[in-house]
Amino acid sequence: MFGSSDKSQRLKILKKNLPEIKINVFLRLNKKTTVWVNNFSSKVVFTKDNQEIVFAKNSLLVPHISLIKGFLNNGNDLSKIKKIVKNVASQFKKISVDFSKLVITEDNKWIMLYLENNQELQKLIESLKTELKSYITIKAYDAPHITLAKSNDFSKLETLIKSYNLPSKFVSSGIGVGLCGNAGVVLKVLYKANFESYENK
Repeated sequence: MFGSSDKSQRLKILKKNLPEIKINVFLRLNKKTTVWVNNFSSKVVFTKDNQEIVFAKNSLLVPHISLIKGFLNNGNDLSKIKKIVKNVASQFKKISVDFSKLVITEDNKWIMLYLENNQELQKLIESLKTELKSYITIKAYDAPHITLAKSNDFSKLETLIKSYNLPSKFVSSGIGVGLCGNAGVVLKVLYKANFESYENK
């Protein structure tokens, strides 16, 4: 658990040690899904040599659904990225999210929660890629997902997956832009943009 001053200090250290600024443009979670993610992640048992990914109340990391991520070409472009994200978000009334499966990655260390793809979600991702490609060197990665946890104990990951049902379908209120750590996790939310249906809420 971390207090606000501890979180601020850790964030400064992490930002200082990052060789390049990494950006994650993500779909925001609702409160119920965030609670599910926090609960799941807190059940992972870690080994001493592991760099933990822990989503929990008051932790440094921000639960999110990754859409695109990559390196910021120019630190001065962040304001432009915020405007683009706001404009793209305003073109969508809402995005429905339905989860498809929990997966342990091939290296047996990461647990990922994947989404059912749909036309609006794919349209959103393509719009973001097109509009942001001049400002972010986009890193190729897997389909839209939530990274839930990392652990070196495969057997316990497998047991954990079998004991959980997928979270409920929900409607996301908008997009976020986050600063990433080395593992691609969001350390700090830099900007939030609402979809059209949530613009005045």
